Amino acid sequence: MSTTAPPLARLERAALAAAVLGAAATFVLAWLSPRAFAPAYRFAAFACLAPAVGSLIFTLILRLTGGQWGPALQPFFSAGISLLPWIWLLTIPILFLPHNGTAQLASPPEQPDFFSSPGMLIGRAVFYGIVFFAVAAGVARVLKIRDRGDVTSLRWVAPASLITLVLMLHVLADDWLIELEPHWHSTAFPAVWMTGMTLAGYSIALFCAIRGGADPNAIGPAKRPFGIDWGNLLLVALVFWCYVAFAQFLIIWAENLPTENSWYLHRSHGGWLAVIVVLALFHFAVPFVFLLSRRIKRLPSGLARLALLLLGGQFLYLAWVVLPAFAPITPVSLGLALALFCAAAGLCFNRYLAHARCHREAAA
Repeated sequence: MSTTAPPLARLERAALAAAVLGAAATFVLAWLSPRAFAPAYRFAAFACLAPAVGSLIFTLILRLTGGQWGPALQPFFSAGISLLPWIWLLTIPILFLPHNGTAQLASPPEQPDFFSSPGMLIGRAVFYGIVFFAVAAGVARVLKIRDRGDVTSLRWVAPASLITLVLMLHVLADDWLIELEPHWHSTAFPAVWMTGMTLAGYSIALFCAIRGGADPNAIGPAKRPFGIDWGNLLLVALVFWCYVAFAQFLIIWAENLPTENSWYLHRSHGGWLAVIVVLALFHFAVPFVFLLSRRIKRLPSGLARLALLLLGGQFLYLAWVVLPAFAPITPVSLGLALALFCAAAGLCFNRYLAHARCHREAAA
């Protein structure tokens, strides 16, 4: 397979153009509505973080389980891992931006305890960055050792990294996303968020791999087409994300506690109700039906479009999680969130493809 991929090169240039246009629109809209910059930045930062974390999780899963589905996607997973620590550094300014989450609160917020104090939040944010750098470096070393043919060395890195990452992401979700609603808490939300990031990381890797020339109809070492495995794994990730997301909703709604239901009530008024309908249709029902077809799984354009649809669905879900916690939601604030997302995601996608190209050339 050729290491040069014109379609990916065009995507790389288009991503950079989107980043420039998004940055220009962000400057204008932020000048019109400065208070809308903080929620827009939070959304854009975590949208860019999601595929990078998902790339790391899937790489660790691949190191643990193996499978013919992995080698064609590994350069793109490696690209996401390379960017992960640096994307996290871009989220740090959120700690210093104005915060007006849950403006719907009827009573003033409680005085934060020691664990939730600004100093502890900053300290944990630094710790998260150290872990991201350490895990990324450790995984990169394992991949280099594997490429030299030594598959037995450092076998402990993948399970230790996965356990550390899952535990850390639970606390991170509590610090940066659940805290948007101070009187609300869900032990299921970190699982929903992590599963969504995993789906995003796999979707973008699959889309780029197919656009870069990976053939779903090629027969792998397991004597079946690669596309069957890729499609099945995409279906499993989708169903598991929908399961944990719906389970969280069902448990909270069955409890019928005002402090718990408030999170969904804030996200079911106005246009946000339409977002729920769109997610139900195009982030579950439609891709679920198509992914049941073996023909679609072996069709490059079909599998790539489904991966892109699920990636877009995760970004929409993240907007539904973050933006309703801030008030008021206006056309300018929504436009600013979209513009800043285009700027940040375009730049990250451009670097993602550049890193993936380097990894593919090194593996060739």
